[in-house]
This record gives sequence, structure tokens and C-alpha cells, in this order.
Amino acid sequence: MYFGNSYFLGPEKGGEKAYRLLTDAMVKSGRGAVAEMVSRGKEELVIIRPYQNDLLLQTVYYANEVRDLVQIRMSAYLRV
Repeated sequence: MYFGNSYFLGPEKGGEKAYRLLTDAMVKSGRGAVAEMVSRGKEELVIIRPYQNDLLLQTVYYANEVRDLVQIRMSAYLRV
């Protein structure tokens, strides 16, 4: 429930060696990275992890951005 959209990452021209080095290191270590990214003027928490020998970026919602299921049910009940 905390994960948003997923995007495949790839290198720009001239960045292939660094991209492959980072990808191989993440695959070998079994680790990913947590970062903040600015997209369309909005800061987002993201996770970058290896996926099928490439890199995948997933946006992550902060805990205060996720509504509790009980709150959703109650608001729907009150609207009826």
C-alpha cells in the first residue's frame, strides 16, 4: 500500500559503464537505494532496486499520505 508507480531506469549516452557498474553492485550485494526525487515540482520518496538485471525506480508514499482502511470505510458510510 505504500508503493506508487514503477519506472524502469536506463543510462543516458555516455553513462552506460556507470549504470552497469551500479546495477551489478546492487545485484551482487542484494541491496537497493532509498532517495528523494523531485518530479513536477513535488518531492517524492523513491526506492531504486535491481530488477531482471536492470534498475527499477518505485515511488513510495509517506505514512501520512496513506489513509487507513477504517477511515475510508467510515467516510463512505457517512456519505450514504
